[in-house]
Amino acid sequence: LSSMPLQAQNDVYAITKEEGQYFNTFGRAARYMNHSCEPNVEFDFSNWTMVTTRAVDAGEELTFNYLTSELEMANPFQCQCGSAVCNVSISGFKRLPLVSQAVLFRHCSPWLQRWLVRSLFQANEFCGFSLEFGDRRLIARPQRAFSAGSDVLPLKDHCTCSACRSGNETPCLRLVFVGLLPSSENPNVEVSCDSSTLRAVRDLAAGDCLMLQR
Repeated sequence: LSSMPLQAQNDVYAITKEEGQYFNTFGRAARYMNHSCEPNVEFDFSNWTMVTTRAVDAGEELTFNYLTSELEMANPFQCQCGSAVCNVSISGFKRLPLVSQAVLFRHCSPWLQRWLVRSLFQANEFCGFSLEFGDRRLIARPQRAFSAGSDVLPLKDHCTCSACRSGNETPCLRLVFVGLLPSSENPNVEVSCDSSTLRAVRDLAAGDCLMLQR
C-alpha cells in the first residue's frame, strides 16, 4: 500500500495509515478485499505489504481483519464470517472490548498500538514504568530497581487500577498490561501462582525490559 496516494478523509474503501492519513485504494485489489475475524492475509506494517497468515488454496478468497487497521469504521457492519472468534459488530478497533483489543494488539498497525497504550495509561495507572514499542510488543521498563522475589506490580485482589476500583466488568488494566509484555525463554518476571502479583524472578535494574515466559 505504501505506493498508494494518501487522503485526509476516511471513507468506506480507505485504509488508515495514521491519524488523519488514509490510503486511497482506488484501482487496487485491496479496495475489494472483504473482512474476516480469522483472515488468511494480514499487513506487514514495516512496509505496508500484505502477507498470508497460512497456506491459501487456489481460488480461495483473500480476507484481512479490518479491525487491525481501522480505529473507527466509516461504514460499520455486522460480520458473518462464521469464525469461532468472530467479533460480530465491526465498528472499529476503538469499539472492541479491552480484552479483544489486547488479543489483536500484535497484529495491529503501529497507530492503533499507540492509541491503545495511550488509552490504557493516560490516567497514570503505570506511572512507575516507561513505555515504548518493539517487535510488535509493549516494552515496559521499571523506573527503579527490584530484587529477585520482590513484587513488581500487584494484580488481582490487590490491584488498584481504575477498572478494579470501579467494580464494573471492565477487564483489569494491569492484567491487560501483563498480557502485552514480550515473551522470553529467559524471563525476568513471572505471574505468581495465585495470580496476585507480577514478581521479579531475578534482580531487575531500572530500565530493564520486563519479559515473561509464556
